[in-house]
Amino acid sequence: MKFVRQFRAFPMWARVAAIAAGAVIVVGAISIPVAAVAVDEHNRQLSLERAAAAERQAAAEAAEALADAKGDAARLNAGFDGLTGSLAATVSPDAAATFESARVKLAFAIADGELDEVSAAVTGVTDALEGLAASAQAQAEALITASSLAGASRDALTKAVAELATTDDVTAALTRVKTAADAVVAAQKAGKAAADAAAKERAEAEAEEDASTWDEPADEDPPAYSDPGVEPPGVIGMEPGERGDCGANPTGQVVSMSFSWQARQGNTVDVYYALTDGDYKATSGFTQLVSGAGPSGSTSIPVTCPVGPGPYSFITVKVVASIPGDSATAHYWGL
Repeated sequence: MKFVRQFRAFPMWARVAAIAAGAVIVVGAISIPVAAVAVDEHNRQLSLERAAAAERQAAAEAAEALADAKGDAARLNAGFDGLTGSLAATVSPDAAATFESARVKLAFAIADGELDEVSAAVTGVTDALEGLAASAQAQAEALITASSLAGASRDALTKAVAELATTDDVTAALTRVKTAADAVVAAQKAGKAAADAAAKERAEAEAEEDASTWDEPADEDPPAYSDPGVEPPGVIGMEPGERGDCGANPTGQVVSMSFSWQARQGNTVDVYYALTDGDYKATSGFTQLVSGAGPSGSTSIPVTCPVGPGPYSFITVKVVASIPGDSATAHYWGL
């Protein structure tokens, strides 16, 4: 009360000034914390916006990385379409099944997987591809060991297996192994067929030799060339001509080789040919080119070129000269 009475004793101007000063002090005390709160709120809002922008950018970058990974994975998987089917027996059924299973997992990851799932599936496919290569190498080496061939087809398979261990393009190397292995198998079959035919010819020759000791029937007609002035049939000349060039990079195209013959007068001539993978006479598998031709003439023999560096086929030509009741056969073979 004393202070009030003293305050009232002040002049009017002094009381107004005191009240104003007090008001400034009060307002100032209030405005300082209010301003501080506003600055903190502004900073917090900026931080939230920056964090949201960074999150959006990270999400966009992750989505782009996932899309790129899926695109690369899809192209990788598509490049293997039909691979195991084309390799056939060159790889084991288990290795082929493992590879196709890995490709199925990759397809699911591409359709609905995250980046780590796609990456893991790609790794699974590449590991399974290495398994295919290991299987092909093992089976090819077993084929080489079991083969009695010492020719170009076996050498080509050995080279293809060696390339398989160092190549960067496993798919192409596997295809070369398949081609070379098929050539070895075909050569083995041809060799077996030739051996079987030779054995058959020997057996027939022995049978004919045994039969020659038999007494001929008295009423059997003698061969026509036993008549005076009739010569036995015979091929007296064969001449191979130019063979078409397969080129530096053959692709299995067909070229031809000309071939001419001469037989004795009055003979009719049939011409046959067969292909082998080595310099030996074919004894089976002949295809007829000429039938009932005159004693001299020529023809063209079709020859299939290899695919890539495979061995070139050798040609066996069989010429049969005939007269009624008898015939004579001659062979030519070579490249």
